[in-house]
Amino acid sequence: MKSQTLLVLSILLSVTTLKAQADSKIIEPILTQQLQARQLATFQLQQLLRSKVPTLAFPASAEQWTAEAQRICRRVLDNVVFHGWPQEWVDSAPRFEDLGSLPSGKGWKLRYEIVPGFYAAALLYEPETLQGRLPAVLDVMGHFGEQGNKVGFEQKMCINQALKGMIALNLDWIGMGELHTKFNEHWFASQLDLVGMNGVGLLYLAMRRGLDYLAANPDVDPNRIGVTGLSGGGWQTITLSSLDPRVLVSIPVAGYVNLQGRLERIPDEPEDLEQNPTDLLVGQDYSTLTALRAVVRYHPVSVSHISRVGNTHHNQVESISYTFEMSNGLSATGVWLKEVQIEDHAPSTIVIKDKGRKGAATEVWGRDPEVAHRMERGEQVLAADLVGTGDVAPDKPFPLFVEMLNATGERLLGMEAAQLISLARWAQTTWGPQQIRVEGTGIPSQMIALVASALEPTLFFQVEVHGGMQSLSYLLEKPVEYEDAPDLFCLDLYKYFDIDRLVALAKPAEVIQHGFVALPAVGK
Repeated sequence: MKSQTLLVLSILLSVTTLKAQADSKIIEPILTQQLQARQLATFQLQQLLRSKVPTLAFPASAEQWTAEAQRICRRVLDNVVFHGWPQEWVDSAPRFEDLGSLPSGKGWKLRYEIVPGFYAAALLYEPETLQGRLPAVLDVMGHFGEQGNKVGFEQKMCINQALKGMIALNLDWIGMGELHTKFNEHWFASQLDLVGMNGVGLLYLAMRRGLDYLAANPDVDPNRIGVTGLSGGGWQTITLSSLDPRVLVSIPVAGYVNLQGRLERIPDEPEDLEQNPTDLLVGQDYSTLTALRAVVRYHPVSVSHISRVGNTHHNQVESISYTFEMSNGLSATGVWLKEVQIEDHAPSTIVIKDKGRKGAATEVWGRDPEVAHRMERGEQVLAADLVGTGDVAPDKPFPLFVEMLNATGERLLGMEAAQLISLARWAQTTWGPQQIRVEGTGIPSQMIALVASALEPTLFFQVEVHGGMQSLSYLLEKPVEYEDAPDLFCLDLYKYFDIDRLVALAKPAEVIQHGFVALPAVGK
């Protein structure tokens, strides 16, 4: 009798094992089917951004334009460039140190302080004879790597300006020349955004210090100061000269374009973070120069149109593949699955993954795939791709789209959370599940799930995260590069929030987190 019992038990266990394996084999081809061309996601993002292109106002008089220009400059400086920056740093006097003369004897090597503890180099070129107060030009640099202001053509231009009777100050740009190091790359400005200081403020102060120096130089006529630069120097030129009235002449050589032009040039447009500083294009463009809801800029969306693009019924598993059109013109995709015998009102799980829903069909960290695991628990599952992931990732540079969204006042993290919330509400209406939970894998998916749950704390009864962060400080300490998680570098996010606070805001939803990502060992 005992042997018969063991035989039956062995058979039952074998069937269970085979069932789990069969589920994975059935589910994987369903989830890996492409539901939407990535070009469509690119088009949708372009259309959304085109709707945000600021229009250039046409004033009725010169006086009206003067007043409007002053208002725009004040708003951009106060609300965008110096957002979160200590006022004493913004107002501090220039601090330049003389490091000796140039080999020609008519000029100087300088070092100057951008902010306390952070210095850059500069070269000052002077005419043979200093007589009276002379015109001056601030020469700002583009992306010239290790050479920085030592690049040949830049030195020739500065020498030529000095020969023509001008004083020329040539600044090394952050990330170039003597500051050409990994951790001075411009995408690190996104980390300043994260902790509540607009990253463009550092780049602006770096170039404005040069203007401060020239305006205070006793050999310079403060009413005859110009600025010029090529490429990234063109961006510096238009930005500084449009916001600082001390610049009389502005000669930007390439390096910037308005939002409409930038959209038309994708994918050839460079992904320079400084050219799309957060919130710059709210109300103005380069043509004009140009706590939780406020930080992630959450705007609710709804599912406005649904398309069924496929369905299967195989081995007691049924599935329906969908594309979801959202009310803001963007889309998401998803595959709904359940075992045939499971009732329609069974609990539901929405699965999101950093690399898209296709990864939800494969084994992760020695455990069953998320979808198969939840189905075995008697649940119905929606494996979803939100904007920026899987089928809904644009086929053009995604970080550049995020930069432009940030510049127009949007936040991708808020948009992703809005899509997740709208899919959960659609699932409630469509299936009437007893409970809805969300399961995410990876740090962006962790933040999307936590933000959505914090915004709508009664919508999900449980949030489960695999491979998330213990703190947003991980983004700074690792450091995570901007292009790897552009949606997470929201202006002010880490200033006001961290993982533990989002978990608290998600209550009464239960938050379960497994397998936190670890920082690399020191020295490795």
